[in-house]
Amino acid sequence: PRTAAAAWTAATLPAGGTWLDASQQHAWSEVRAAAVARVVAPCDPAVLARLRGSLDLAGPRNEPDAVVSREVIAALGRCGGDDARAALTALVADGAQGVERRAEAARQLVDHHATAGADAVAAALRAAADPAIGLRLVRALQRAEPPASPAVRDALCAAAGQDQLAAAARRALRDLAPDDENPCAAR
Repeated sequence: PRTAAAAWTAATLPAGGTWLDASQQHAWSEVRAAAVARVVAPCDPAVLARLRGSLDLAGPRNEPDAVVSREVIAALGRCGGDDARAALTALVADGAQGVERRAEAARQLVDHHATAGADAVAAALRAAADPAIGLRLVRALQRAEPPASPAVRDALCAAAGQDQLAAAARRALRDLAPDDENPCAAR
């Protein structure tokens, strides 16, 4: 598998993403992950569809391996654009997905989709009932560029009122609103 994974890092890939389907048939997860790591923007619609299919829990192409699925989510982040952002937003909001997948989708939204991505993570945080995902969403929002948007600030202020999330939410607010002594005062 090491040789095959190394081959994916060096191979010249044809345009259009037809190589992606073939790469995901390999038995070894590290080979599948190495191939997905080659996905870069701009992404062909067929590549986006294949990536989304790898994360469809009920679909025939669902990727069960955590390392590969995390690389698929990172590839969606690298793709950029509205379609990739919509796919990541749906993933972070999908309660049927595991915490790790949702957390990685949140990181990709914040890292690659600026305010719109951070606002999508903020909406997911406000809707999150499970403190485990709530904490991961707060940590993803800590990666956002200051200043925080009103949606992000409101979500973090709400999280600061929850026992399990309070310390992390206050830390994120401090990072995202460094000049505001009490960012939740007017809320």
